[in-house]
Amino acid sequence: MAKAVEAVASEKVLRYWARLPYWTVDEAVKLSFGINPAGFSFEYEELIGIEPQFANAFAARILSLSRTFIDNNVEPIRFVDWAREFPADLPRVLLDEILRNRQTTGEGEVNRYNHLLKITLGLAMGGYGYNPASRQDEVIKEILRDLEDFGLKVHQQTLRTKLNEAAEADRASRVGRQFGAAFPGVVRNTTDMLFKDLWLRPDLAPRDRSLVTVSALIATGQAAQMPYHLNRAMDNGLTQAEAAEVLAHLAFYTGWPFVFSAMPAAKEVFDKRPTAN
Repeated sequence: MAKAVEAVASEKVLRYWARLPYWTVDEAVKLSFGINPAGFSFEYEELIGIEPQFANAFAARILSLSRTFIDNNVEPIRFVDWAREFPADLPRVLLDEILRNRQTTGEGEVNRYNHLLKITLGLAMGGYGYNPASRQDEVIKEILRDLEDFGLKVHQQTLRTKLNEAAEADRASRVGRQFGAAFPGVVRNTTDMLFKDLWLRPDLAPRDRSLVTVSALIATGQAAQMPYHLNRAMDNGLTQAEAAEVLAHLAFYTGWPFVFSAMPAAKEVFDKRPTAN
């Protein structure tokens, strides 16, 4: 297992992964061996010739977990149940952190809720072509009509809220997987302090908060962050005409270079949205 040892996860990394709502099967198997999922990848054919015992053990766990978690979403607490039945000896730090999270924070319920949100978003995107980056009122209405055909009456804003929650859960998960192990503090604060606190305060309407954010990004030359926040602003009610006028106004206060740097990013957002605002 010499190659795998090179990617053995530290206690800090294992604790980070234990706090995620779910993993892929591949990530779960690596964690079961105490390996950092973000730091180890291999082709089975390559490893079988170098470390056949480890490669075969890895393949056996992949097969077992794939049969247990057919949707490729492994909740940590259910992963512990799988390990007891397989059986597999989990790293003590990983096991303790998973159990501690379940006891102290109700992580299991949160995981199940986030999992349901992800399923909701996936069905909306796959079955109806819903795009989280756009309001798409007609798509929302189509989903509501189909739900009503099944005897389920749901308010339009309720469905939109749940889809937005699902999109946020998906965003947090993707950012966490990409950067969480290396920058856990930034990822945690982005979710907990920024999106779950500051953005939800009632003193500014979501549209106004988005307008302030987009203006600040333009004024500081952060064009790379523009697409996400301009899309969010337009989801919150900012029209394309208003967004264009924001750039015209800021040119006099922040300078033409900043505005011209932001224009390509803004135009890309306009072009990709399904309907003009």
